[in-house]
Amino acid sequence: MFNICRLGVKALIIVALLAGVIGCGGSSNNDQGSSFLALGYFQPDSSEGDSKEITGKVGDLGRVLVLGSTDLGMGGVFSSNTYIGLENRLKTQYIRVVRVDCRYTVPGASPSLVIPDSVYNLSGLLESVGVGDASSSSGVASSKGYYEFPILSHEIAQFLTVNKNLLPKDPFNLLVVCRATGVAEGGDALTTNDVPYQIEVVDEPDVR
Repeated sequence: MFNICRLGVKALIIVALLAGVIGCGGSSNNDQGSSFLALGYFQPDSSEGDSKEITGKVGDLGRVLVLGSTDLGMGGVFSSNTYIGLENRLKTQYIRVVRVDCRYTVPGASPSLVIPDSVYNLSGLLESVGVGDASSSSGVASSKGYYEFPILSHEIAQFLTVNKNLLPKDPFNLLVVCRATGVAEGGDALTTNDVPYQIEVVDEPDVR
């Protein structure tokens, strides 16, 4: 009986060790942004004088889209561009930023409405922890960086307009969830945590 118990204990230890190895092998997936972190969305800090300077002090919490508007450029009725803040938490490896993936949902919309995902290519290098805390737009090597991309493309805006009959009565919310992907110096592909964003959609501009 004693030998059987010893064999049972050994079996449990082996299973636990195997589970640990498997868990370690999955660490390259960057669970919850432990190695590659998305900090949120940001806009230029006008108090710095340079309208394009990103300091990480001015957050971008959302905006309003007039359905059917053709102007999605910077400074138009709907400014589609935002900056996603990214941070490399690896101590000895840089991360090369590759892309950001976004998916869209509209609460209360018809189940028939399936909004296509968007993929935007990014280019940048985040140094290992401790190199600095400067904005990527300044050209200074840093473990943090801010990367500009359109949170809502012309194609997605047009898709919503064409499928207006499947949308709830305005105003309604368009929920966007994005995550960035990068490649560490050692070759591991890392994906950040999801970062939510909200766009309020209306049919007519508010003239009040």
